[in-house]
Amino acid sequence: MAWTRHGHQIDDTEVDEKRPSVARCGGPSICANCALDVAASKAKSEWREDITCHNDYTIIRVHEALYKAGLTRAECTEAVDHMQQAGILFREKLPYI
Repeated sequence: MAWTRHGHQIDDTEVDEKRPSVARCGGPSICANCALDVAASKAKSEWREDITCHNDYTIIRVHEALYKAGLTRAECTEAVDHMQQAGILFREKLPYI
């Protein structure tokens, strides 16, 4: 993969397709989605499957998992707040793009 989902070139990759349109997101140094694409590209090149990440949607997915397990929305929020205050961090496997 030579490009992030927003059209920024990923360093140390070969250009193997036509460049997509470029978004004004700021690139991998600012944009979380572009940074994830760069990390996924590096993980693929290093053959590592243990890369984890945290982005804005991680907490939303934690809330949804707790809700599906039977907690109310208020209980989900309270549970996540307590876990974060206790120093529990939420990470998920980096999606390969």
